[in-house]
Amino acid sequence: MKVLIPIVIGLLVVGCENKQSTKTNLGDNASTKPLKKKLEKETPSKATDYKSTEINPRKTTATEVSITVIESGNGLEHNIQIEAVGRFRLFFEAKKNYGITRWYDLAGDPTASIDLLHNPTDYIPIHAQGAIFNQCLNPHDLIAHVASGGHQHKAIARSIRIIEKGGNRAVLENEYSPMLGRVNTDLVFNTRYEIYPDGRILVQNTMKARKTQKVTMWRNAIVTLGDPTYGVRDQKDLSAELIVPNQLRIKGANWKPNEWQGFQVTQSDYRTYDALSNTTDTLTVKPRNPNKPPSSGTTGISSSKVKHGWVRCDSLTQPIGWHKGTATYVSAHWDPKTPAPYSNWTKASILLVPDKSNPRKGTGGRLHGWRGCKRVYFETDGFEIKASESITQKFLIQLGSKGASALMDLSDPATCAKIAAVYNSATWGIPKN
Repeated sequence: MKVLIPIVIGLLVVGCENKQSTKTNLGDNASTKPLKKKLEKETPSKATDYKSTEINPRKTTATEVSITVIESGNGLEHNIQIEAVGRFRLFFEAKKNYGITRWYDLAGDPTASIDLLHNPTDYIPIHAQGAIFNQCLNPHDLIAHVASGGHQHKAIARSIRIIEKGGNRAVLENEYSPMLGRVNTDLVFNTRYEIYPDGRILVQNTMKARKTQKVTMWRNAIVTLGDPTYGVRDQKDLSAELIVPNQLRIKGANWKPNEWQGFQVTQSDYRTYDALSNTTDTLTVKPRNPNKPPSSGTTGISSSKVKHGWVRCDSLTQPIGWHKGTATYVSAHWDPKTPAPYSNWTKASILLVPDKSNPRKGTGGRLHGWRGCKRVYFETDGFEIKASESITQKFLIQLGSKGASALMDLSDPATCAKIAAVYNSATWGIPKN
């Protein structure tokens, strides 16, 4: 077995420990508050180039492509762009609490025509929450990175600090409170990102409580992706007649042959079927539970959670199916069987791996979605957090792209499993953040 050699990334750049750190604060009158700058010392952490292992023989070095950091705008329009040329472009946006809320796969989309985190539908724009790393907690269904931060909650404080401005990596650290309809300013999140040219993103997230409170549910690591196929063609309250077992004739239908193939068909009593084919007015279906066959009555057609668009996987099931286990990773990639015109919408893929030492790992993977949006995440049950208590958790995020020379194809579960194993093994050999 090969031994990984840790690389002290910070030492590859002369004087990186004395780089200027820029901090931007937003709060009351956020749209006009000036930037605040100060000099700070930052001890660079190390990172392992796991591409030197058998995971991917196409080893890349830190000098091949540099990370660039570009700031633009002020107040709520303040953005920070992170780019590895020909690989990816990411944006931290003030109006969404400075998360990574825009992602372009430059390896598969050189003109940056598709923001993979944007909801392409008109579903409640101020609830938009696409992010490479997001969180959700109850009570009140509060979100870490959400568009309401630029609307009704624009006066709520948030900040970001650029610690390292590119080269071999970019390091940023933000601070904010979760929000949606309400805001909980008695909870503060601090998230640090280390972003490398090969698509690795090391995340360290800390939840801090200003007063004792109960958290009834915490989705502590969410990948939220835009999906132009999900939920946009749902059909409700169709009148169906069972003509033979597993065939439903729909009153008034005039469809194209097989336009519903791969979709989900639903009836009362939580009966769910896979649509195998259709004629102009008849669906042929397969019950997911053989003890719950279809019948005449009200019927619906909706997007399948496990087919078309973003296919979400974890270490236990590909695509994700219901289980009670704890996954070691979650991932997502585009289904090439997605009907036109979205069959080749993106080549991108993404992997999220929690550190095995996280105090509240949660159960993964779990699925959720709404029109134009899909989530995959880890979730932990409720707990009480004391005043001044903090919970710190670490994660690896890996960006991928099919057919790219420098980024891996994360649609392969074996590749995802190897990356997760290396990240959580002794051979990583370094502080992960």
